[in-house]
Amino acid sequence: MELTATMIVIIGVVSSFLTQIFKLIFDKTGWKPSSEWQIVILFVVGVGLALAFFWQDFLANPITGIAAIMGVAVVIYELLLKKVVFPAIRLA
Repeated sequence: MELTATMIVIIGVVSSFLTQIFKLIFDKTGWKPSSEWQIVILFVVGVGLALAFFWQDFLANPITGIAAIMGVAVVIYELLLKKVVFPAIRLA
């Protein structure tokens, strides 16, 4: 299992969408979720994207599928963290 260029583009689109959603929430309500909530949201999105990309591998062999999906989810989470959270809190 590997991330293709198309999958990375999808991750980029999702990170752009999440950035706009976070900014809209911040601007309209004045509420800013804590960094823990942002991390949870991004990790859930990462697991969701990993399952969307590799669901067939998970169904074929659940044990190795879980390990692979969690590994890919961490990679996606790291990409989202650098593209969403750091710019949103002005660390990038």
